[in-house]
Amino acid sequence: MPALAFIVHPRNPMRWLSLDYFYFHFTNWPNPKGRNGCYLCYQVKRIQEGLSWDVGTGVFENEFYPKKPVHTEICFLNWFKTQQAFLAQNLSREGNYHVTWFMSWSPCFQCARQVVAFLRDHKHVQLSIFAARLYYSKGPPEPAGAAQPARRRGPGGNNDSSW
Repeated sequence: MPALAFIVHPRNPMRWLSLDYFYFHFTNWPNPKGRNGCYLCYQVKRIQEGLSWDVGTGVFENEFYPKKPVHTEICFLNWFKTQQAFLAQNLSREGNYHVTWFMSWSPCFQCARQVVAFLRDHKHVQLSIFAARLYYSKGPPEPAGAAQPARRRGPGGNNDSSW
């Protein structure tokens, strides 16, 4: 893969991953040696007055060098909150966003809590998460932290608006 694909400003997403890199990081192997990084492929749609249109797609990688480590989902949230369309949406509240994440690892417990807090504060944002592997770190899973985002309901009161 060309090195240029990874030269990006840390706050901005990459446009794509090479197919080989995608398969390496998103294949659900039982012992994923060498897959310590996390990638988040996203799609953002805006829904207003019954119509839906794509706002953007991209890929985030967790930040680790030379700065303090930041997990991919937090990189996405930090970037998303600075986007002009989102800032305008926060003011007008006329529409909703549906964000879909395809992640190489599910969020860790601390990040899951931050995602839940973001969704709680931004009720016009819906999130669907699909993960290749579940992240447990060195302890057992913590269902309460991971399950809370799934409890968010869509505008119609259901959860069926995901891929």
